[in-house]
Amino acid sequence: MDYECWKDTLWECLKGIKSVGDIATFTRHTAYTNPGLKIEGHPAIPLPLTPEHAELLKGACRQAPFGKGNNTLVDTSVRNTWELENHQFELLNPEWPAFLVRVGGESARGLGLRNIALKPHKLLLYEKGSFFKRHKDTEKEPGMVGTLVVCLPSDHTGGDVHLSFGSKKRTYSTAPNSSFDLTTLAWYSDVSHEVKELEAGYRLALTYNIVVQNDSEKQSAGFFGKQARQIEKFLTEWQMMFHNKERLIHPLEHKYSQASLSMHNMKGRDGAVCRALDKVASECGVYLLLGHLTRSEGGYLGDDEDTYNNLTDLYLLDGKPIGRGDMPADEEILDLNKLSEGNPDSEEEGEYTGNEAAESTLRYHNTMVTEDMEKLMKDRNTEGIAKPPLLRVLRKAFRSGETSKTLAPIAVYWAMTLEDSAIYKTAMTTAMKCSVQDIRDSAIKTAVDFIEQRFGDDPESIDWDKWVGSATEMDTLTGVQETISRFTPVFRKDTVKDSFVEWGECMLDKKLNNQVEFNISEHLFFIKTIEKKHNNKDWLMSTVLHSVFVNKDQVEFSIAKELFEYVLHHGFAKLLLQGADLLPKPADSGPQYFWSLTRKPTHVSPTCSGPLKDFVAIVDHCLSLKLTEKGRELLEACCNQLAWTKAEWDPKKVCGDIISQLLSPIINTLKEHSVPHTQGVKDLFEVILREGLHANIPPTPPKRRGWSYEPCVCFRNHGGPGHKCKDCEALNAFLVAPDQKSWRYQAGKVTRDHLEDQLRSYVSGYTYDSQMPYFKITTQKTKGTHTLVVEKTEQEFADAVVSWQQSVRALDSRLVPLRTEIVAEMLGDKDYRELVIAEDLQAQLAVSERLVPSGMKRALDGAATTELPGAKKVRL
Repeated sequence: MDYECWKDTLWECLKGIKSVGDIATFTRHTAYTNPGLKIEGHPAIPLPLTPEHAELLKGACRQAPFGKGNNTLVDTSVRNTWELENHQFELLNPEWPAFLVRVGGESARGLGLRNIALKPHKLLLYEKGSFFKRHKDTEKEPGMVGTLVVCLPSDHTGGDVHLSFGSKKRTYSTAPNSSFDLTTLAWYSDVSHEVKELEAGYRLALTYNIVVQNDSEKQSAGFFGKQARQIEKFLTEWQMMFHNKERLIHPLEHKYSQASLSMHNMKGRDGAVCRALDKVASECGVYLLLGHLTRSEGGYLGDDEDTYNNLTDLYLLDGKPIGRGDMPADEEILDLNKLSEGNPDSEEEGEYTGNEAAESTLRYHNTMVTEDMEKLMKDRNTEGIAKPPLLRVLRKAFRSGETSKTLAPIAVYWAMTLEDSAIYKTAMTTAMKCSVQDIRDSAIKTAVDFIEQRFGDDPESIDWDKWVGSATEMDTLTGVQETISRFTPVFRKDTVKDSFVEWGECMLDKKLNNQVEFNISEHLFFIKTIEKKHNNKDWLMSTVLHSVFVNKDQVEFSIAKELFEYVLHHGFAKLLLQGADLLPKPADSGPQYFWSLTRKPTHVSPTCSGPLKDFVAIVDHCLSLKLTEKGRELLEACCNQLAWTKAEWDPKKVCGDIISQLLSPIINTLKEHSVPHTQGVKDLFEVILREGLHANIPPTPPKRRGWSYEPCVCFRNHGGPGHKCKDCEALNAFLVAPDQKSWRYQAGKVTRDHLEDQLRSYVSGYTYDSQMPYFKITTQKTKGTHTLVVEKTEQEFADAVVSWQQSVRALDSRLVPLRTEIVAEMLGDKDYRELVIAEDLQAQLAVSERLVPSGMKRALDGAATTELPGAKKVRL
């Protein structure tokens, strides 16, 4: 992709932004309105809540149930909470609705929602020991997109709320100042959350359903997550592909004065765009600024000679001015035409002259957001002002576990340049812990380049403890060994490399000599050393844990169970499969079609790229080692993650061996250990079968009307760039005509060859790897221009039906291993018959056998033909 094409695509992405929000919000209110809570037969409950009134409320409540599938259950091992329905209590204070609208609207805006209503749901009472295990809220009414929880003043400790959506995690505590403050929490319905055990006191909460009030697209955490990921993708591509382009300028829709230009004062969609950019900019190494830009257009009749851009003022996002800019080039501006829209903001006319007219200059004053880091830091006039906020940007990116690992290599560079050891250590540690090798390698290369550039002429002066030891994992033998093996091959200067290797060997010797005893992590080091493998997910699954399990009865591996527990505890997330593991390798992604010289496609079913069987084997090993709960937890977490993130990896792209590599091994493992299936396993099976394998079966080919064929595409653009191919249009008119079996077209040799090439490459949307002729072509020679004669056969529809039948039979063959009692019990009779027995497809298959007359499918190979006088015969 070239730079201009990338810019245009980024601009389209920004144009599509409507609003932006987080997966959840938390707000503490020191000033609040007392709702005037009252239950029947008692006066209004005072706040803060006292233990006596809490017990009074408890007496009126019932044990809160929860949903599981289609059932509503009460089980205090899953949920231990008390509740009242909204019709069982009153809120007497007439000022409460207005206060609720204000605080509820604030919470909704944090989610990126605007036009919402809050519908009362329940009153919840938590006492000591109350909790609610991980779950999702059901959508209780049309238009519901989330939940608002209003925690009223009531002293308590514990009861933290843990929320997660994909890789995003949030933890909120209502306990601090709970005696006197009111707190609000809000989250989307598709966000998983868990309420930890209340350790003391009582928590009293009003819950409301957040309902959208218009017909716009229903929003969710996934909606805004996708929006943020799109922007993050473009900004990361900028750093990776166009790193020599130091600045981009995005014109805003509204205009702002010097006094009003700040993030806080953004209007309408400008605020959404700026918040969206700010949300991911720091994670991608992009420094966001605001500014005023003037475009001056001078000269006669659109002459560009005196047209230029002037970046007059630059501001931080809080509106603080940091200096003046320069004169950016047109290529640095997204949507350049926007700068000259409407009437000029000012005009400077030429002076009166005695003869010819003077030129005029039109000026358009615009407000913009600029993404510029490098240029600002190189400018001595702005470096002193820009350095502190730049450091804040980097620190923010590594706060609260929200770091985008793609930033780590960039942060390493800036931290070393600005000599900030804390950020450098955080950035390098993040990169070293990242499972993406390119990110680790990039961070290491950045550090090595900096060290070699600064100390290359004097390697003895390098403080390796500062530049490597303090910023990498050096507490264990494993950490020391990995640091040495990762850094050593990157050095280009032998003198610097020798200095590093000498330091590394000293560190390893010191660790071996000074360490009195070795824990489980050191056992992993020894196993890794013996196997000479790198520490990645495939190796962890297929080598370490597998070797430990196979040799569990040997004395050297007597701690096999402890090793499994250690890895599961410290590397749980690393063991989980990702959506990409179910897809082909990146180089082979998507449906595979390999073109032969005749341009006929051959359909190839690719294989899954991830260690699917290895993952199921780990679950099996856990169950065999009597780590039943850990094994079930690992399987459930993996299935849930894959099912909940299906929009990111698209089930239609799953590989053909997904059943043999994942689904069938899961079923066999559950059956072997007599472990019941979980909801997560069922959900994943339904996603893969219904939205994946079954969704890839095309509709039954429609019966052609008469001699109607599918049109062809002019892949050579025979008419030239920007022109339609008139010859192919004439050919397509013949192909789609149901009443035309033959066609005559008088044309020169170049045109005839082009049309014959089109017909040779002809293949319908259903047909793969067909060797049968769809056309009989002859050339009638005359003294003048020759005539191309094309005659249709009936083989095109027959092959389309056969191809469809083959795809159904292939799916049926893959489904055979799932036709077991345990799968039938898990899916239920209806879904089992639809997804595993494939009854509907089998019925369609029987009908398709009657669509093509007997003997037609291959009879046309020997059909007799009649040649025209002086004709050249071409068989396709």
